[in-house]
Amino acid sequence: MKKGAALLTILVLAGLVANAPVSMAQGSNPVQVETIPNPYLYINETNQTIIINTTYYEIIVGKTSHTVTAIYSLKDTNPPLEVNPASLPALDVIYVQNGEVYRVNWTNHQVIQRSQDLVEVDLTGQVSNGTLTLRLITGSLKPYIDVVLTAPQGPTMYYLAVPVSENISGRWVQAVSYYSGETLLSQVMNVSLTSTGLGLDSIALLGLTGPNETTLSFIAGYSNLPGYQSPAEAGGLYPSQLEKNPYNSTEGYILLTAAYPGGAPLLAGVRLVLAKYDPFSILASGLEEPVKAAYPGAADDFRAVIYSKDLLSQLNRTINVIRERLTNLTEENENLTKKLSEYQGCESYWKNEVKVRDYQIDRLNSRLQREGALAVAVFLVGVILGVAGGYYVVGVQRKRIVSKRRR
Repeated sequence: MKKGAALLTILVLAGLVANAPVSMAQGSNPVQVETIPNPYLYINETNQTIIINTTYYEIIVGKTSHTVTAIYSLKDTNPPLEVNPASLPALDVIYVQNGEVYRVNWTNHQVIQRSQDLVEVDLTGQVSNGTLTLRLITGSLKPYIDVVLTAPQGPTMYYLAVPVSENISGRWVQAVSYYSGETLLSQVMNVSLTSTGLGLDSIALLGLTGPNETTLSFIAGYSNLPGYQSPAEAGGLYPSQLEKNPYNSTEGYILLTAAYPGGAPLLAGVRLVLAKYDPFSILASGLEEPVKAAYPGAADDFRAVIYSKDLLSQLNRTINVIRERLTNLTEENENLTKKLSEYQGCESYWKNEVKVRDYQIDRLNSRLQREGALAVAVFLVGVILGVAGGYYVVGVQRKRIVSKRRR
C-alpha cells in the first residue's frame, strides 16, 4: 500500500509539471520577462556605399552616383524589405523645363551624424540654372524620414519622386486628406496624381494583402511638414500614366510623388513613411486621416496606441495576478515534493522492516524444521527405548515366573 501511494503521488506531480507554465519547469526560479530592445543608429562605410541603419530603416547612399540607392523597411520585417526596385533610386527629383522632362544630376553627398540618435543625409545636384539640395533626416527614435527640398526658380515644375516596388503588395489603393478652406477632407481613389491646391494634409498608398482583401500590409505615404511649402499635386503614378518617362524601367513600380510649381525659389518638405502597417508609425507621421478613410478598422488600432499606458497598466495587473498564481503553484509544488520525500522515506523504512520480517520468518521456519526433526527423533528413540525396556522387563518377569514354577 505504501509503495502504491508513493507511485500515485509521483503521477500527480508529473501531471502538475506537465500542465504548468514553461517558466515553472525550473522550479522556483523568478519569471523571465523579455526585455524591450534599445532603439539604435549606426553607420557603416564600404568602398562603394554608406549604409545607415536605424530601428526602422536602412538607407544606402551610393558614393559614385551620390544618390540614395536603396531604402529598406526594417521594423517587423524579416528579412528587411527593399521598398524601391533595384533598378531605380530610392529618392529622386524630376523637373520640367521648356516642355522637357529631366532628372537632377547629383554631384555630391554628405552624411552627418548629428547625435547618437539623429542622422542627416545631404545630396547636392545641378539643374539648368542653379544648385538643388535634398536633405534626409531620420534617427533611432523616428519611424519616418523627413525630406526637405531646396530648389532654385526656373523650371516649370519640380517632382519629388519615391519609387515604390509594386510587387511588395497584392493590391494598391490611394487615400488623401487635404484642406478645403478650414475643412479637412478625406478621399479614397485609384492610384493617381491628385490636385491638392497647396492644402495637402497627407497622402498614402495603401498596400492590401490581395486583390479581394482589405487587410493592410504596407504603407507608403507622406504628410506635409509645417512651415514648408505644400505640394500642388500629390499621389501615385504608374509608369503607363507618364507622358514622358525619365526612367528606363517602364513597369513594376509606382512613383509616390509630390509636385511643386517652380516659378519661385522652392523650400518644400514632407514626412515620409515606408513601412509595414504600424499604427504608431502612422500616428507619428500624421497619416491617420487618409489611412482611416481607406481602412476604418485603423481607428481601433490608433486608440490602442493612444491609450497604451492604460493598456500597459491593465497588462501589469494581469502579470501580477499570474505571478501570484505561479508563486502559489511553486509553494504547492514544494509541499508536494516534501511529502513525496516523506513518503519515499517511509517506503525505505518499511522495505527494511519487511526484509527483517522475512529474515525472521526464514529463521523461524528453519528452527521449526530443525526442532520438528529433533522431536521426531526423540520420539522414535523413546519408542525404541520403550519397546526394548518393556521387552527386557517382560523377559525378566517371565524368567522369574518360570523359576518359581520350577521350584
